[in-house]
Amino acid sequence: WAIPRYRLLRAEEDWSYLADPQMRGHDWLDPLKYIPLGRRENWYLTVAGEMRQWFEHYTNEDWGVPPVPPAPNERPVEGNGYLKQRYMFSGDFHFGSRFRVFGELHSGFVNWRAGGPRPIVDNNKLDVNEAFVDVNLGVDQREMPTVTLRVGRQELHYGTGRLVSIREVPNVRASFDGVRLIFNTRRWRIDTFATKPVLTQRGFFDDRPDHTQTFWGVFATGPIRSAPFNLDL
Repeated sequence: WAIPRYRLLRAEEDWSYLADPQMRGHDWLDPLKYIPLGRRENWYLTVAGEMRQWFEHYTNEDWGVPPVPPAPNERPVEGNGYLKQRYMFSGDFHFGSRFRVFGELHSGFVNWRAGGPRPIVDNNKLDVNEAFVDVNLGVDQREMPTVTLRVGRQELHYGTGRLVSIREVPNVRASFDGVRLIFNTRRWRIDTFATKPVLTQRGFFDDRPDHTQTFWGVFATGPIRSAPFNLDL
């Protein structure tokens, strides 16, 4: 059994193997990754979190555009250095192989940036990053989902994230409100989705979907036979 790794999308992690007591102890955080919920099989909670401190410093940030002259008695600003802080906490509830509830809170702050925090990507005091329900409409002999209906606030990140991304490098990650149908075969995964992007606000629990936009489509990824790479469509 391959020990799973921490993933960019926490909702994609699978810690069900820890149901076997002999598989525990490989990571000091195993007790948080599999918390039994009663005595029912495959009923458990996974707890996760993140605290990221990221310092950035830019020189000639405006690519040669002359900076705004300083006010009288002020020193000119040379470069722009600032601290990005991100805090995230999630709970992943599994109720057997058919039903799952995932929730994640996030908070972000930017300190010391010349010009103040940028809109959307820098500050968000506290809000819901993800809150969705999974219903597995089909499972295989290993109790792994083959068809999953996902409804609620969720992250979308496809391929290398060039076009559809969770916005990992900026301070506040991006999410979408909507519905997704996920098909898993032995080799391919196909997502069909209809969502609205979530507008990031700076206050407490004030993020909301942007009803002026709708983002929908299909994404498929899988290996090409006899080729050392995958194909994304």
